[in-house]
Amino acid sequence: MSLPILNPELRLTTTPEPAMSEPLLRACCVTVSYGGKPAVRDVELEIARGRITAMIGPSGCGKSSFLASLNRLTDLIGGCTVSGAAMLDGRDLLAPDVDPVALRRRVGMIFQKPNPFAMSIRKNLEMPLKANGVRSAADRRDLAEAALRDVGLWDEVSDRLNHSALRLSGGQQQRLCIARAVVLRPRLLLLDEPCSALDPMATQRIEELLSELRGGCCGLDSTEEEPLTQVVVTHNLAQAKRVADDTAVFWVRDGCGVMIESGATQEVFENPREEETRRYVGGLQG
Repeated sequence: MSLPILNPELRLTTTPEPAMSEPLLRACCVTVSYGGKPAVRDVELEIARGRITAMIGPSGCGKSSFLASLNRLTDLIGGCTVSGAAMLDGRDLLAPDVDPVALRRRVGMIFQKPNPFAMSIRKNLEMPLKANGVRSAADRRDLAEAALRDVGLWDEVSDRLNHSALRLSGGQQQRLCIARAVVLRPRLLLLDEPCSALDPMATQRIEELLSELRGGCCGLDSTEEEPLTQVVVTHNLAQAKRVADDTAVFWVRDGCGVMIESGATQEVFENPREEETRRYVGGLQG
């Protein structure tokens, strides 16, 4: 099935795609403040294309605030301001002329608690497709099925697509939410503690899913395919070691969240540069 081309006005950029060796996203001095007080400041981070980046660190160090800024959910929080730049292929996601709705189609978000729409499983997937310009009912059905297969749900729910999504288990609901995000083929998928509300078995399935999605195709509004990139906030250090290619470590210094180091996951865990990182990954602090 050929994918439909969405309204070109929804595209974030029309510049040529960069080489795979270039990072998908560069955060430059990103600071997120609430009521004028910084929660996390001056984050400098490169997100590698087609890889999974974990963000780890103790509670209150600004991981979730930084993550939310990358698809402008911070715009919805009263008194929240964001400065700096987050460059996606040369375009600043934080610029005032960027349409947040179009951005959130290309930069999807998964939350701690599953949040399926209070409607059927089928409509959870077909509604965002229709809203984003997929006019053919047959295309919507095919894309929804493909997304459910991508997250390993098709065999579990194919005979009850018209049932309420709220009747699914917690783990199934979270996989449906991931399917709802990937059905639009985002460039970047942000996940904020996606397993914190799940039991160990459901957590294992989500971790397997993230690994399976690594490098999967994206780009619903383009004839070009590129690998899916993921950023996962987690307090579970073992989870970060299992699923992430790269890891960024956040900490609190002088009462404010900062990113203290980043690199390949194995290097961060086995040969950390910062003393706080060494103590944190070693279970001595945080």
